[in-house]
Amino acid sequence: LFSATSSFAHDDEDNPLGRSIEKLGSVSFPTSCSSAIQDKFQRGVALLHSFWYSEGEKTFREILQQEPTCVIAAWGYASILMSNPLAGVGASPKGAEAARAALDLARKTGARTDRERDYIEAVSAYYEAFSERPESARVKSRAEAYARLAERYAGDDEAQIFSALYLAGTQSRADQTYAAALKAASMLDRQFMKHPDHPGVAPRHAHRPRDRREHPAEDHVEGDLVDRRVLAADGLGDVGKRAGPGHDQTPASVIWTEK
Repeated sequence: LFSATSSFAHDDEDNPLGRSIEKLGSVSFPTSCSSAIQDKFQRGVALLHSFWYSEGEKTFREILQQEPTCVIAAWGYASILMSNPLAGVGASPKGAEAARAALDLARKTGARTDRERDYIEAVSAYYEAFSERPESARVKSRAEAYARLAERYAGDDEAQIFSALYLAGTQSRADQTYAAALKAASMLDRQFMKHPDHPGVAPRHAHRPRDRREHPAEDHVEGDLVDRRVLAADGLGDVGKRAGPGHDQTPASVIWTEK
């Protein structure tokens, strides 16, 4: 299932934050996998949060090869293949096929905990009837599935962070209230207080949207963004200088897609 050379990630957008692998930040994602796998899995989740596609895909693929019963790695693999949820690109058809195969195998193998099973089912919601639905329907299903996951595991900060991210991915330009983006930003604000070094929180907190009622003179599309894919604290400079070749630099397109 997992060849050493297969890759379905969007390499032209790989590592958009421009960070070295030593500066991924800190995550804590408990798993039932062996102790020999734990550090590698945490690194994989940090790569996922950082949109480091090829390296993240490789990491989760290696975990599944090394320990096939660590089925939560199939969740990470399938999550990486969805690409950047804030850019509206989505998985490629080949990527979706690979993700569904990994998820099917994970189900057959069986998750060791209810939590790991529920993560696998949450990401599976995106891939259900993949070829029969537009991306807007897929991201809606994903957001709803992760909202349920976050509600069920209220003490799981990773579930809260992913739920916020995928909620932000549903934001449409047509919605001038920016309700989804603002709610996601509020969720990430709470997480930032606990995890200021988390790669899924810090960049988005730095560029979170603010309520137009509080800042009426500001343009919310061109100004404040849930994610400009740049860590202000790291002084990484303009996102246009850091994103990979071929990446759309229009600020609005980083967050909102036509739905």
